[in-house]
Amino acid sequence: MKLSLVATRIGILSFKILVAVIVALSIVPLVSGGININFDTNGNNDWQLTGDTLALSSPLTVTNNGVFAINDLTVGFTFLDQQGRVLSQGGSEKMDVPAGGDTDLYITMSLDLGDMDQQDRADFIFNGMETKLILDVDAKYTWDLIKVNIEGGSEMDWEPLIRDIDILTGNAYLSQDGEERFMVIPYTLNAQDTVFNQMILVTTQFRDAHGFVGNVTNTVMISPGMWQESFVPISNDTYDRLMYNPEELSASVTITFLDCSTTVNETWGWWM
Repeated sequence: MKLSLVATRIGILSFKILVAVIVALSIVPLVSGGININFDTNGNNDWQLTGDTLALSSPLTVTNNGVFAINDLTVGFTFLDQQGRVLSQGGSEKMDVPAGGDTDLYITMSLDLGDMDQQDRADFIFNGMETKLILDVDAKYTWDLIKVNIEGGSEMDWEPLIRDIDILTGNAYLSQDGEERFMVIPYTLNAQDTVFNQMILVTTQFRDAHGFVGNVTNTVMISPGMWQESFVPISNDTYDRLMYNPEELSASVTITFLDCSTTVNETWGWWM
């Protein structure tokens, strides 16, 4: 994808989706030729989660077909929330772009979820968030006689990291292991591949119609197409009664990730 410096589109991967961000680089035309920027669209640009920081390294190839070198070219970024508060800032190192050749520029964008308050972080993880991405370009050319600072922005929608949590009540069943009795509660969830292989805490609660409550907490690794079963310990009385009698039951599944939680509740009619 090759675009002129006058209207550069830099593709940003929002997890799986390329989001076009238009930066109006209204630099005075060079004596001849022009500047082009190539963004790598080969699918190698993925957001990576390390600790509680999301980061994306984007290679740019800058081609200068003009007569004069471009000096001290930098591309910076700022993420803003819906209230206009700065979530993160950063940018590239300074670089010179010689005339008549290609130069590679790497820009690393990052978003530290740990800097958000807990409610905003929970919304980001489980509901997604709308942010504004501001890109600014600084450059000098014509023997540093001309200095340019251009800024442009675009809305950027982040999909939830973890979503579609569902308790499969129709697949719940009783189980026993020696003297232990369980109500097995299956659940599913979907997640962005950015968080695959990350660990979550899953707390499953079961309640029968007679006031019995059972809980179990497991550490689970996020993977594609997750289907898990929680073995919730129950009493012998509850087990024996449910073996032969219908009853209204309820269950909840609470997912905790990066110190934020969300809970799904279900109630269903039971009959073995």
